Amino acid sequence: MDSSTEDTLDYLKPKPAESEPLLGKTTSAPSGFGKRHVLAFWAFLGFFNVYCLRVNLSVALVAMVNSTDDGSSSDNATECLEDAPANTTSSSSTGEFNWDSNTQSLVLGAFFYGYIITQIPGGWLAEVFGGKKLFGLGVLCTAILTLLTPLAARWNLYVFIALRVIEGIGEGVTFPAMNAMWGKWAPLWERSKLLSFTYAGAQLGTVFSMPISGILCKSNFLGGWPSVFYVFGALGCVWFVIWMLIVHDTPAQHPGISKEEREYIETSVGTRLDGFLSALPYLVCWMCQTSSGQIADFIRRNKYLSTVSTRKLFNSCGLLFPAILLCCVQFAGCNHAAVVAIVTFAVGLGGLCMGGFNCNHIDIASNFSGTLMGITNMFATIPGFLGPAVVGWLTSHENTRGQWQIVFYISAAIYVTGCLFFNVFAKGEEQSWNNPEVSVLVFKGRTINDREQSDSSRESTLAKVQAY
Repeated sequence: MDSSTEDTLDYLKPKPAESEPLLGKTTSAPSGFGKRHVLAFWAFLGFFNVYCLRVNLSVALVAMVNSTDDGSSSDNATECLEDAPANTTSSSSTGEFNWDSNTQSLVLGAFFYGYIITQIPGGWLAEVFGGKKLFGLGVLCTAILTLLTPLAARWNLYVFIALRVIEGIGEGVTFPAMNAMWGKWAPLWERSKLLSFTYAGAQLGTVFSMPISGILCKSNFLGGWPSVFYVFGALGCVWFVIWMLIVHDTPAQHPGISKEEREYIETSVGTRLDGFLSALPYLVCWMCQTSSGQIADFIRRNKYLSTVSTRKLFNSCGLLFPAILLCCVQFAGCNHAAVVAIVTFAVGLGGLCMGGFNCNHIDIASNFSGTLMGITNMFATIPGFLGPAVVGWLTSHENTRGQWQIVFYISAAIYVTGCLFFNVFAKGEEQSWNNPEVSVLVFKGRTINDREQSDSSRESTLAKVQAY
């Protein structure tokens, strides 16, 4: 028999239960700080960079435009009477650009029009050509375009919008590329914590970027608001150089990895103070992401729950808790501290999903985890450009607490829908199509799939395969 037939016969043998390692055997984890941890650290910094590059415009835009007046009536603007500033009739700033609120929404949403395009191609390209270069170039593209942002904004509004779209195209490959890399690097019982630490860089980048952007905008360094783009763009370029020098696509390609760690992995895998307030939810989210990964791996490793039950538990917590909190915002009234606290935890607790659906791509199909992340993240970017439009439509002429509560209800409904969908359809075991060369046989014009066969027909199938 040739090797492919032997692989097929081995596949037809009884499979281990879900609670057992997917590849049937494991080696003990090497002690100390390994190359997989180096990858996690620099990937963490990569997502830290891309989110700094993504969100800094949200703060810088306040300093860039010459007016923050959105045309709302004075009655709406002072619904909470203590908000009305003394001896002040309007709110304005003295930036360079005369952009109204609709134009600002278009600028902020432009990024996501590009971001959605490269989700699925990003996953496929990473699986075919490797995630290292794709992830690195995605960050570099965003960094270079960020450096060019002041020039584009001063040149022409539509050039600026086009630049933001292209930025989104470049950054759109980052999550699928990284997921594809972890499909080669993440040991079975370390997936949750390695991925949660990596992607937590995105939240910490938001926490860092918002207040620092506010400080830079108010300073005279490199012209004020342009310094936001120069500083973060330069940091992204420096990160790219280091990433390309020390990171490798697979353990087998890494020249410095120990034999023990390589065997362990391959066996298992195969401008304002408001800037600080805006960062608070992402700080909580970062903490939840990091802890959820650790706890999820602990639960699975000790077999307290199966993989699929663990994923559903964390996913439900990460979606239902925020939904409940968003519905409770209305009870806070004009108590600003209460509103900030509720929204902070509503956004932050979403980080618990890192132990849920975010790791599930690798659970079910590590060979296609990049493409799967691309598909799911593509749909996840839709709110990126629909959200500002819906919020603008609901609040542009009536900027009241009641209108904002509608926004929160819509968000809560999306959370609940996602929770129900995942709990109904999620799987925790490796799927047969993850290894198509051994899981499905085409024999005399019909498909023979062992998982659909009864034990009584197993020997007959084996005989047919041997004869074939």
